[in-house]
Amino acid sequence: MARTIGGFGYVRAPQDGRDHRYRMAGAMVQMRALAGKPTPRKRQYTEGPILNQGMKPHCVTFSGLGFQNAAPMMRSDGFETTKAYDWCQRNDEWPGENYDGTSVRALMKFLQEFGYISNYVWGQSPQEAIEWMNGGYGTVIIGTYWYPQMDNVDSKGFIQFPGALATPIGGHAYRVNWYDKEKGGLLIVNSWGHNWGMQRRNGDLTGTAYMRIDDFARLLREDGEIAAATQQRIKPLALAA
Repeated sequence: MARTIGGFGYVRAPQDGRDHRYRMAGAMVQMRALAGKPTPRKRQYTEGPILNQGMKPHCVTFSGLGFQNAAPMMRSDGFETTKAYDWCQRNDEWPGENYDGTSVRALMKFLQEFGYISNYVWGQSPQEAIEWMNGGYGTVIIGTYWYPQMDNVDSKGFIQFPGALATPIGGHAYRVNWYDKEKGGLLIVNSWGHNWGMQRRNGDLTGTAYMRIDDFARLLREDGEIAAATQQRIKPLALAA
C-alpha cells in the first residue's frame, strides 16, 4: 500500500568537525553575555499554522519555514519552500540533484545566506535541547530516522516507537516546540498538515504529538541531529588541544 500520510526527505550530512565549535551550550553563554538571560518558557512557544508538505521530499525546508513562523521569531516574510529546497539541493553535501531530500545543514546555510538568521548551532543531547527551548532561546529542528510505528500516536498523545531491531522507512526533519514537564514529553510539530498527531475531541488530528526523552535520545544515537538558530552573531568555540 502506498504511503499517504506525508513525505520524508531528510538526509543526514557527513560529520563536519567545525560543528563542535558551534554548540548550543556555548551559544547560550554568549547570548546571555550579549543580551542578558531570556525569560524562561512556562508554556509552549506560539506556533504559526501547521504546514503540509504533502508527499514531496521537502520536510527540511518546511521545518525551516515552521521555525521562522514560530515564536520567538514569528516572521511574516517567509520563503517559498520549493525554491528553498532547490537551493539546498544545489548547495548541500552531495553532487547533482538527482536524489530526494537534503540536509539540515543546507537549510541552515540557506537561512543564513538570505538573512533570516545570523548563526546556527548544534545540540548534542535531549537535555541540551530542553535547556535551549525551555530557557527561552527558541524552538529546534531535528533530523532523524522515522519508523512506521511513529505514524501512530496513542491516546495520551505520545508517538509510538518500535523495538530495537526495527527498520526505519525514511529520514525526516521536524521541529520540537517545547518540553512539557508535567506531560513528560517533548512537543513535536510536524509538516504533514492534519494527517498526523494527537486527536482533538472532535476527532481531528492536530499535527503535533509528544515524544518521550528516551525515544528522542535513541533517535540521536541512531545518527539523528539537533539544530537551532540565533539572531546574534556567535563566535566559534576554541577546541581543546
